[in-house]
Amino acid sequence: MQLFEVFAKMHAFKAQCRRMKRTVKAKRLRKKYENSIIYTGKHKRKAGTIKMSKLLDDILKSGAKVVDTTAKAATNLAQKGKAKADIIALQNDLAKAQRQLGAYVYTSRKTGIEDHAQLMQYIGRIADIEVQLNSYKVEDVPSVEITPICPSCGAEVKDDAIFCEKCGAKISSPNE
Repeated sequence: MQLFEVFAKMHAFKAQCRRMKRTVKAKRLRKKYENSIIYTGKHKRKAGTIKMSKLLDDILKSGAKVVDTTAKAATNLAQKGKAKADIIALQNDLAKAQRQLGAYVYTSRKTGIEDHAQLMQYIGRIADIEVQLNSYKVEDVPSVEITPICPSCGAEVKDDAIFCEKCGAKISSPNE
């Protein structure tokens, strides 16, 4: 055998070994790929895509919960603020009406002229304001309980929780 033929056979043998390695590698990759595919109806999806999709859905749901809770809390605060502003305005009106009544009583005693109808008008005005004030109770304003949410995974946690039950992340308390 000539040297050239030996080199040719060695080269052919090496090429065949490389093809076999590629085939074995391809079979392994194909098997790994087939294991990571989930068949759903007519469509094939990779498992990683499904996991990512589920994760994004969970994030969207958690975000929606946070937005809803925040919107309810903001509405609640706005209602309470409006009620307090109305109460303060009525208290100012009451103080003004009482000053007017006091001034009227003082003037009528000083001059000796009493107008019973005018006196009853001031007293009626004060009584109306007091009725309006009594109708406002801060407790009557609907309140929304704010449920703490895990900053890591977005799951709802108990008020006194130190760690999230779902992901184990530390929950910071409002005092910290």
